[in-house]
Amino acid sequence: MRFFEILLIVVDLVVLLSSFFPALPRQAALLPLAGLAVMLVQIFGEQPRWQMLPLYALTVILCIAGLTAWRATGGARPGWTIAGLLALLLFSLPGIAFPVPNVPLPGGPYAVGTRTYEWVDENRAETLNPRQGVEGPVAGPAGKRRLLVQVWYPAVPAAGAQQAPFLSDLAISGPAVAKAVGIPAFVLGHLSLIHTHSYPDAPLIPASGAARFPVLVFSHGWKGIRVQNTYQMEELASHGYVVFAPDHTYGAAVTTFGDGTVVLNRPELLPKGVSDAEYDRSAQMVGQAWAGDLRFVVDQAEKLNAGSLTGPFKDRLDLTQVGYLGHSTGGGAAVEACATDPRCKAGFAMDAWMVPYDHSLPQTGLKMPFFFFQSEKWPNGPNASLTPALYDNSRSPVWRLTIAGSKHFDFSDVSLLTPLGSVLGIKGPIDGPRALKMVNAYTVAFFDQTLRGQASQLLAGAAPAYPEIKFEKK
Repeated sequence: MRFFEILLIVVDLVVLLSSFFPALPRQAALLPLAGLAVMLVQIFGEQPRWQMLPLYALTVILCIAGLTAWRATGGARPGWTIAGLLALLLFSLPGIAFPVPNVPLPGGPYAVGTRTYEWVDENRAETLNPRQGVEGPVAGPAGKRRLLVQVWYPAVPAAGAQQAPFLSDLAISGPAVAKAVGIPAFVLGHLSLIHTHSYPDAPLIPASGAARFPVLVFSHGWKGIRVQNTYQMEELASHGYVVFAPDHTYGAAVTTFGDGTVVLNRPELLPKGVSDAEYDRSAQMVGQAWAGDLRFVVDQAEKLNAGSLTGPFKDRLDLTQVGYLGHSTGGGAAVEACATDPRCKAGFAMDAWMVPYDHSLPQTGLKMPFFFFQSEKWPNGPNASLTPALYDNSRSPVWRLTIAGSKHFDFSDVSLLTPLGSVLGIKGPIDGPRALKMVNAYTVAFFDQTLRGQASQLLAGAAPAYPEIKFEKK
């Protein structure tokens, strides 16, 4: 919880407990006014949220009661006070259970800038909405694949610059994200209050600070969004990487384009209740589109570097050092893109879901350094035979690490949404921030070693600092 939210609970508690001490100085009657003052500062300073509404109501009631009936009688009324204490406990729970999450502070030497692009791949037809508008809005013109792509990069923000919100279009994206993780939409209404550590359109750091930066492309999971791993994107950018992340149109939970076009996830692309052959055909279509998205983003990065596309990246991208990374379906996309794009020098997959991708890949393996990060219960279902084979058949060096106590969403910002995540089933029992800290440490170490030639002891064997991790390397 935020500072003034906690302070409001403390002041309300003091007000309630003071009624047990009728001999307190008369000035103690002003305590309820202190609670009202804290509430107003919280509302106008930190901004209100629905989880705090019960506490606001209780604060007002305490203020009225404290200045009238309770003090007028000259004595305590324990029955009412006990009821008030129980109400305070109950009314504090929503704010505690669903706090305003804090995105972890990046640990690198650079500040982080971010900007968003809209690109159309003129060389690819839109295969994920072949009926062109009959089943939802058309994303791209003339049936071409259209993407919304966000990029994070080392930056020098101007004095007084404001950090970017986590979700800029919450009214649209909030309900879609809530549906994707299986919780009611209203629960995420406070996500508009989350601010990242990235500065919109901040200038790239000058060439005197660093000449060229390795390029990474991140792929989100099925029904995910491009910002689902903001903690990881910011960490990498703060260490001198330029990281692109597309919304995979029709596969993302929601994509909101600048012209107001809103494209939702099409669940029928991974159909239920059909034959294995029919499912596989549709899933393969998704996989090919997603891997194509990643390759296309690198194509666009080449144009940015050449100056043929507008942006601050002319002659600043090291396109000899390109890596792909992703989570879940996006982890599989990173595998497929690395296998088919000779520009890929290293790959990083978190709970890679390989079902929508070329099933010959696990048998042939990968030729470049690759890092597989797994939650404790992964792989599962039809994926169970694919990811172990991929690890076994890939050429050295390849890593496979498993985090004890983790579940699928512990690799994403979802693990920060609520301390009740493990109760709700959206994360494992492991502490969310600690899991993300481990992921960041290994992500930076892996790409520093494979793209920059900076050897890391973290990749040499099991680390005493992270006993939760089962370490495998070949």
